[in-house]
Order: sequence, then structure tokens, then C-alpha cells
Amino acid sequence: MINYYIDGVNDLHFQELLGYQRINDEIEQVMRRFGYKPILTPNFEYYDMYAMDKSLSRDKMFKLIDKNGKVMVLRPDATIPICRMAANTFKNPEEVLKFSYITTIFREDNSKTNYRKDFIQGGVEYFGNSGPECDGEIIAVAITMLLNLGLEKIHIDVGQAAFLDGLFDGIDLTFSEKERINELIENKNLGDLKLYLGQLNITDEIYETMLKIPMLFGSYEDVMKKARELCLNGSMEAALDHVESVYEILSIYGLENYINLDFGFTNQLDYYSGLIFKGYAENWGDSILSGGRYDNLSKTFGVDRPATGFGINISLLMEIIGREENSQDYFDVLIRYENSMLSDALSTASLLRDLEFSTDIIDNKYIYSEENYRFVLMVEKNGIFISDKDDKIPTSIEKFMDILKGDISL
Repeated sequence: MINYYIDGVNDLHFQELLGYQRINDEIEQVMRRFGYKPILTPNFEYYDMYAMDKSLSRDKMFKLIDKNGKVMVLRPDATIPICRMAANTFKNPEEVLKFSYITTIFREDNSKTNYRKDFIQGGVEYFGNSGPECDGEIIAVAITMLLNLGLEKIHIDVGQAAFLDGLFDGIDLTFSEKERINELIENKNLGDLKLYLGQLNITDEIYETMLKIPMLFGSYEDVMKKARELCLNGSMEAALDHVESVYEILSIYGLENYINLDFGFTNQLDYYSGLIFKGYAENWGDSILSGGRYDNLSKTFGVDRPATGFGINISLLMEIIGREENSQDYFDVLIRYENSMLSDALSTASLLRDLEFSTDIIDNKYIYSEENYRFVLMVEKNGIFISDKDDKIPTSIEKFMDILKGDISL
């Protein structure tokens, strides 16, 4: 027999889908409470649109050719197409826009999970507000989602792309040199960072400062104090001022205890320009959400508009949280019937469905799981019975409907 299973994708069965539904419902409720409007962009986008972000590897995208010979890709990122949509539809750069989404992301991944080719992601994007209250709200939304899902051991690592960018100001470095420095700082590879910086034409002061940045992580108070001591110009000071203001906003929300600082993690995606963050849960090694400010992305689509947002990996959340626990009573009634009683069984099923009770109907001759039903009703020649483990409890349609409604007990 031919094996048609594709490595890196995952079939979703009933229990998994219930888990996804519960997670999606919780996430969508939080989005709505904070005023974000749901939108959806196409699965397909033009390949060239992603050329602006060199961090999205072209080799990891799934490509195809349209009838006009243009190269298209399945959506490898949610933020860029939403930014395109916002710029194409809402031309006024002063207008504030708040969007939410739950969608599928398609790209190759090196993780050990079952979704290395696609995964479900939710997120919010906030356009038109450059203030710290915008970044604070975005992080508050992220934390609230995790808390509402019952995750308690969570923390958000906040960084600032503009802090290191400020250090780069006035230094004659190529794009590839900055990219390499970012990579070594991100990986906290101090040995290779020393060797690499030693080959560059930079001052001793900048050399020493860059070597300290990978270790700028931990509690807000401790890291902010050390970072202030490393500031060499106004741009670095302004970057820290913004982080400080966002932290004050989060304190008003009462969420400051979930915040750590990490200026050693850098610009994950090329379009991030300011505050960046990652979220972690339940001692899970990989970040479960990430986001940040991207003030320069929108103008590539013709509208100069500041923005910030984040995406949360719902597929990874499913692995952490597990399957839906309360799926036993997903449906109301399963009707089992003897062949000669088909007419009575169908009439009973129609009556229950008209009353908005979910009702399944199966001939007794078939093997069929009776899990996930509140009640199993037996329609037989000698009457109607409620199946209760190994017992059959006589009933009538009227009495059974009272039981379903909760007016009387079984």
C-alpha cells in the first residue's frame, strides 16, 4: 500500500479540533474585548511582496506559478499581507486601525513538532499609533490570552531593536556585518562575537558596549539600570525611554510581574523597528508568541503609518495545553434503532433537532462509538429506552425531552 502521509503536517481529529476550538474561542474573546476587528487575507500572495524581509527564507516558502507566469507563495507571514491590505484599503495615514486574525501560516520549519510545514496562528495588528500605550496594549492582549487559557507560569521577554540600532548609528558597517552581529548577540555567542568584533573598524568603547549587550537580560529594574549605563547617544536613550513608558503602562494594567527585559534578543524579522517581545509559557523552551513595532513597513505599500502587533502560535498552544477535556458530552443524543423502527427513529430525531438538540441516528447493526454523547436513546419495538451503561431505562419522548431540558433528572 502506498503511504501518502506527508512529513511535517498533521491530521486533526475530533479531540484535537475541540481543543483548537476552545483555544480559538478564548483568543477571539480577548481580541474582541480589546476592540480588534477580525479580518482575513488570501492564502496566496505574490512572491515579490516578501522580498522586503530578508529574514524570511525563500527556501522555506511554498511556491507556485499562476496562469500569467508570476510566482506566488502560500502565506509565510501574516503581518506583511495585513499591512498591504490596510494600506490598499485605508489611505489616510492618520486613521487608527485595529485588526485581529486567526489563519494558517505556510513555511518550512526545523522544529520537532508535527506542524513543520504549516501551523495555525492568531494575532492582532494595531496601526496608526506610535505611542507607548499602543505597545502596552498589545503586550497586555498577549498576556491576557495566555492567562485566560489557564496558563500560569508565563513571562514576556521585552527587547528593543532601536537600542542596538542606536549603537549602530554613525558606525560604518555593512548590512551583512550588522546582520552577523545581531545573530551572534541573539545566540549569546560571546566567544565568536569577540572574534568578529575584533575584525571590524570600531572604537574600543563600542567594542566593549557590544560585548555587554548579550548579557542584558533579567528583571526590569536590574537590566534597565545596566542598559542606561551603556547608552552612548540620544538614540539609545530614547529607545530605553520608550521601554520605560511601556512598562509603566503595563503596571497600570497590573501585568508588570509578567515582564522581563532581554536586550540580547534582536530584530527577529527585518521589518521590526522598535520594541520587540517574545512570550513563554509553562516552562516550554520555545517562544509561544512574538511581536513588536514595525513603523517603516506600511510605507513600502504607499501609506506611511506606524504599527505594532504580535502573533501567537495556536498549534504550539495545543501541544502545551493538550486536548479538550470536556468533550464527552459534545453532542446531546445518539439514537440507536432496530431496522424495523427506522420511521419512528427518524421522527424522534427530527423532533429533537427542531428543538435545537444535536442528534445523531445509527442503525443497531453498525459498529459506532457512543462516546461524546450526553444520552444514548434506544428505539425498539417494545418501547423507547435510555441506555445507561449496562441498563436500559424505559422512558417516553415527553419525559426524555424534560430530561434533556434539565427539568427532571434521569
